[in-house]
Amino acid sequence: MEATSDVFVARPPDLPPPPREVVVVRPAPDYFWITGYYSYVGVNRYEWVPGRWEVPPPNRRAFVSPHWKRTGGSYVYIRGYWR
Repeated sequence: MEATSDVFVARPPDLPPPPREVVVVRPAPDYFWITGYYSYVGVNRYEWVPGRWEVPPPNRRAFVSPHWKRTGGSYVYIRGYWR
C-alpha cells in the first residue's frame, strides 16, 4: 500500500546525484537490501537515506523507494513502503 504524504508540489525539485554506496554482506538470509534514496524533507530539499539490510514485514518482499506521483495538476510525494 502506498504511503502517500501530504506534500503536493507543482513540479518536484530535481534530485542531486546519489552518492556511491557499498553493499555490505547480508547479515542473514531473510534480510533484503534497500538501496539508498533521497527523502524529500520539504522546501525543495532532499536528505540522503543510506542503503541498508532490513527484514521485511510479514508477507512483504519488495521495497518501493520513495517517489513523486502525478495526480491532477500537481505531484504528491510517496514515501517508501514494503509491498
